[in-house]
Amino acid sequence: IDQHERPGDAWRKRYKSLYLHDPVWFDHLPYIPFPDHWPVFAHKDKIADWLEMYTKVMELNFWSSTICRRAEYDEASQSWSVTVERAGEPVILRPKQLVLATGGALSSPRTPTISGAENFAGVQHHSSHFYSGEGWTGKHCIV
Repeated sequence: IDQHERPGDAWRKRYKSLYLHDPVWFDHLPYIPFPDHWPVFAHKDKIADWLEMYTKVMELNFWSSTICRRAEYDEASQSWSVTVERAGEPVILRPKQLVLATGGALSSPRTPTISGAENFAGVQHHSSHFYSGEGWTGKHCIV
């Protein structure tokens, strides 16, 4: 399942200049390795397109626009119960295995409380809202 509309959108929707930070040979997927001519550090859109192609070619059962609401493991039956929201309706899945790939810290931005921030006249935003440096040229900033 994926909360995004298309396979690879988790990469596609990140900041404009993002590249893989590890060599592409560490990131091969089963059965279809990246082509030999690929760059060592692939651009996010290249990875996103590859994931979308891979999903189609491998005929993966991909549920888009679906959100995981709850996951519980029952020790007695040694089984998972996963509640997802699909098309606005709850669906209960009972997979044998479960992988939670959340994108880091469960993908919820956390902005610290900074004393005096309300008095700052400039722009404040979380790094998760950053897409490119356009519009920031010549400005002073603190990261």
